[in-house]
Amino acid sequence: MAIRFSVLLLGIVCLFGVQRAGAERAAPNDAQLHSAAGTLEKTTKAGWVQFDQREFMFFAAGKVWEEAQSTCMDYDAHLASVHSDREDAFIKRLIWNHVGSDRPSWLGGYNSHVVPSRWFWTDESAFDFNSWTPGQPDGSGHCLQTNFKGGWDDLDCNQNLPFVCARGKRRGV
Repeated sequence: MAIRFSVLLLGIVCLFGVQRAGAERAAPNDAQLHSAAGTLEKTTKAGWVQFDQREFMFFAAGKVWEEAQSTCMDYDAHLASVHSDREDAFIKRLIWNHVGSDRPSWLGGYNSHVVPSRWFWTDESAFDFNSWTPGQPDGSGHCLQTNFKGGWDDLDCNQNLPFVCARGKRRGV
């Protein structure tokens, strides 16, 4: 009886440790990651993937949009902004490489409550590119998710989704 309890307790502790290790972030499973352009991008020791002049990280643990942004800020980053088709394809590929699907995930876009058609990025860069799914944004939310029927969608910010953070490229990493 005591042995069974010990084995059960050990199993629970191991399961909790595995869940906790994967909950905060999922580092890339390859030393390098293919970008949308087909070139190899460098992965840092900390698991950030370099693309152009920025580094990106996919976090698999679902969080509401505001908590996701707060997590990004803990890493001196923001929820990812997107400025080109190439960058959009890279982010979607980053998500795919982690979860094996086009999983809906938070990006750093949010709209003005005063003028709902006006969108911003959390990093304060220009909202100079979009990849809205046809019919979107439809006013159903104030926060931007990617991988909604192949494009972007405005969604209620209180949904728990995985997310992508971005920050400026670090030197010497």
